[in-house]
Amino acid sequence: MRVLIIQPKLAKHIEELDKEIQNHPEADAVILPEGYLNDHVERACLLAKTHNKILIGGYRRFDETPKDRAILIDRSGQ
Repeated sequence: MRVLIIQPKLAKHIEELDKEIQNHPEADAVILPEGYLNDHVERACLLAKTHNKILIGGYRRFDETPKDRAILIDRSGQ
């Protein structure tokens, strides 16, 4: 398994994740920094499914307690 570890800049959108996935088609899984996905979990699920990648990282649900959560999105976007 080939794993890509990225440190994208925190932004309003996750285009940098999309770009890195496209630039590294050989990667099976991508590890993201905690808090990168936040409000973009649905978009990340779509990217995982579209590019057949496993995404591993963390995100924050500001409307719930506890706020910080780990996340693993499989190749089917689940």
